[in-house]
Amino acid sequence: MYEIQARKLQERGSYARAVESWRRALQLAPGNLVLERGLATSLHGNRDYEGALPLLEKLRAAEPDSVDLQFLEGSALLGMGRAEEAIPPLLKAVEL
Repeated sequence: MYEIQARKLQERGSYARAVESWRRALQLAPGNLVLERGLATSLHGNRDYEGALPLLEKLRAAEPDSVDLQFLEGSALLGMGRAEEAIPPLLKAVEL
């Protein structure tokens, strides 16, 4: 139920509320990569780059050929003012 709610909120651009729903879902299923990906996406959408980055790094390690994860990680780094670190994941996203 929380996952469905989070997805609907995310689709509407209500990222802060979606973050709450993703976190509730993860309380019921800790370590679930699908839920963690949703949380990372909503954190990024809410411009909480520092909160999103550790999740994105973890998820990218598990799924190194994901264009979305590479892009989100690079974008989060840019949002944090870490442009040089953002270049490799952004280039990888373009290559993929």
